[in-house]
Amino acid sequence: MIFKRTKKYFIDCASLRLDSKIKIINEERKSRASTEYYWYTGQEKKINKKYKKLTNREISSSNSPLISLIRRGIVTSKNPYLYTPNAIEDVLNNCKLDEYGTKLGLVSNEKKKYIARNIMFKSYDEICFGDRSEHWKLKSFLSSIIVLDILFESYDDNLWRIVLGYMPLNIEFEKIRLEVVDVQKVYGILFEEHYELFMTGIFRATEKVLNISTLFWEFYEERVKNDSKNINKIVFIDVYLNEFYNEILKKKIDKFINDGSYYGYKEKYIHENSTYQSLESIISIQQEMRLYQGDMESVEIRKKYGNKVWNDNVLNGLNKDNINNVLGKYTDEYLDYEDIDVIYATYILELTEKLLHLMSSFQSFREENSHWQGNYLGYVKKYQYGNEILEYIQTGDKELLRPLIYKSLQYGNNGFARERYFIKRHPDSYLAREVRKFHE
Repeated sequence: MIFKRTKKYFIDCASLRLDSKIKIINEERKSRASTEYYWYTGQEKKINKKYKKLTNREISSSNSPLISLIRRGIVTSKNPYLYTPNAIEDVLNNCKLDEYGTKLGLVSNEKKKYIARNIMFKSYDEICFGDRSEHWKLKSFLSSIIVLDILFESYDDNLWRIVLGYMPLNIEFEKIRLEVVDVQKVYGILFEEHYELFMTGIFRATEKVLNISTLFWEFYEERVKNDSKNINKIVFIDVYLNEFYNEILKKKIDKFINDGSYYGYKEKYIHENSTYQSLESIISIQQEMRLYQGDMESVEIRKKYGNKVWNDNVLNGLNKDNINNVLGKYTDEYLDYEDIDVIYATYILELTEKLLHLMSSFQSFREENSHWQGNYLGYVKKYQYGNEILEYIQTGDKELLRPLIYKSLQYGNNGFARERYFIKRHPDSYLAREVRKFHE
């Protein structure tokens, strides 16, 4: 597998990560004079003091245009994996400490925090893939995209069974399959014409069954322990992903299917109704019954023959000899055999529709939660940036990722050590007095 979507996702994130990091550093440099004025006086005042802006040339004096391309997410034949070896070195070696501060006077622990505040990235891995905080924030992004690539590049049957375990999606799959012979085309139609339903099946699989993002990062960290650190890891991402799939994920998928299909398995209750159910015969019966109905809809047919004929006892007792005696007292219509066919077909069709609806309701009762708006689509929308995931997968617009990555980097930009250093330099400042009051 080439993991086309996942590779693009990693390149998009790496580009936005660099651009956002530079923006955060420049915002902090720009506001530092105003911030320190407030720390000193307790009064807010905007001070327009000149500051040294971090530029593409400062990051890479030998190839600043390449840094510009990387920040915009543009790949060419010269940088097909976004970074070149020299560019990734240039990024790593920038901003260890800047000219606006010093670690003098800080204790050991404060020095570490102070230095960390001025580092652009701590490692090659962080440049390429972000830190653990970002992994956690975007875990549903990565899980969903990996699943999509596996579904449409390897057509893993057992993974499809898990995704199709979402009953409303299961039902649509069977309806399309009666019309389309090629099952791979059926999958494509599901994705194109029933997108949110399809993604709900994926979210259900990743949240309920397969903790893919966490498993992948655990595998990756173990896998690269002995690798050279001086490389662009994005170049090898398809290698890591294929190894992860074959060594970890496929075994987990197959185990879930095998365990769930064995009736004696002690955890069967957990797996029951969790994977694809063959509903072909039910959908096929529905299709046949619609042929008997002709051009009329069920609502019209019910209205035509009245309400009292739609009764189990009445219909079960019918035969060709007693039609008029049994049904004659319930309807003013003259009934021939074709009418009886229509009545039976409509009744059977409604029973099968009720059965399918009840199967979906049963799954909903067992799995869903009104706190996060019902199904797993609601859960991911509420807690895991589901709206952004849906739009990103459909459009490929990397700008949807920008605010998420920016916030993750901004959150990690801890200013505590700089505050401590300022207090040591200015023990009579407003900030120093407030901190002393807090600890008294």
